[in-house]
Amino acid sequence: MSVATPPIGIPSVVPSAASPPVRRMTAAEFEFWPEQKGKELDDGVVVAVNVGTESSVIAGELYRRLANHVIDQRLGMAFPPETAFRCFPGHPNRARKPDVSFVAAQRMPSGGVPRGYMTIAPDLAV
Repeated sequence: MSVATPPIGIPSVVPSAASPPVRRMTAAEFEFWPEQKGKELDDGVVVAVNVGTESSVIAGELYRRLANHVIDQRLGMAFPPETAFRCFPGHPNRARKPDVSFVAAQRMPSGGVPRGYMTIAPDLAV
């Protein structure tokens, strides 16, 4: 069975005879799972995100530029890769990690940056 490789940064689950068993967990379990780096949670299914050096460099540069602008203009907060957002009504076991994201100051949680997931949708997600 031939399977096309998805574009960089697009999560993929490719079932095959050689694929490991599908890993399922709740968002609460995923939040503290030590192996979550480079993975997202899609309705309880752990999904590996295809990331390479080029996409990591691009994400880092986008984050640097966005964060500098956001800080200079006091607009809110920019978030780097691996920041998980759990903000999908009707999908409590979904956590996404955009390469770069931004939340406006007036929308930030009153207690500041949470220790766990961001539970509001970002104003910008790349």
